[in-house]
Amino acid sequence: MTLDGSDRAVIVPKGVAMSVPKPGEPKESENPVVIPVDDPNGVAPVDPEGKRLAAVIDAYFASLPSNLAPYTPVGAVIYDEAKKANLHITSACALVEQESAGRNVFGADWGTRHADAIPFAHLPVTKARIQKLVAHVRAGGVSNGIGLTQITWRDFIFDAENRGGAHLPKNQCAVGFELLAGYYGRYPYLEAIGAYNAGESNRRSVVGTYSKQFAQKHEAWRARLGVAGEAPPEPSPETPETPDEPTTPPRSRRTPLTEKSLTRKLRS
Repeated sequence: MTLDGSDRAVIVPKGVAMSVPKPGEPKESENPVVIPVDDPNGVAPVDPEGKRLAAVIDAYFASLPSNLAPYTPVGAVIYDEAKKANLHITSACALVEQESAGRNVFGADWGTRHADAIPFAHLPVTKARIQKLVAHVRAGGVSNGIGLTQITWRDFIFDAENRGGAHLPKNQCAVGFELLAGYYGRYPYLEAIGAYNAGESNRRSVVGTYSKQFAQKHEAWRARLGVAGEAPPEPSPETPETPDEPTTPPRSRRTPLTEKSLTRKLRS
């Protein structure tokens, strides 16, 4: 006997729920009723324009070569979480490309690469690995970049965990996008990007490297997505700068998982 009360086999796709009639209730159809539920990877439904943009995003990231992990579509997640964070979609895409090339993998600032041990350098992010890394960090160990936005500082990782799991792209994006949107409101454009990579107190140190690379990707995404132009945001006038008093611990000038750095790290 199968779940729908018949003698035939019913295959229920992963990520969906099937309504099961109670004993004695008539079956409305010979076909099971399938009700969509949230995708376990965090892929959210999007509006028609979002679907168009998500398709472009996925096509581009899928075209990028990577020896770390196969590409899993995250265009819908990026679109949805950027809207929630009030971050322009072009900035969100530039951030994900700069940090991870769209792959849900760990960073590799330290540790043996591809070794299935903390910090899981360059390995795919999983719930089990995140739990081990979190325990390591809580015990005073060094952290590692996580996922699409390479969130690294312990409080950022804990934030993603509290949202439902730091292993999920939607939570990685939510935390990362909110951070960048906040920096945009606090610092000039290139410094805001620098704050994301190196920490607020060191934000100027990477303006000529990380920030410049990001800005180039940002401009390319404006053309790629064909959306209304986004002028570089200006800091809020009511928010004073505090150049040398960090509100966010420095992130040690992390090297993002861009394709060039991926190739360089893999060869080393």
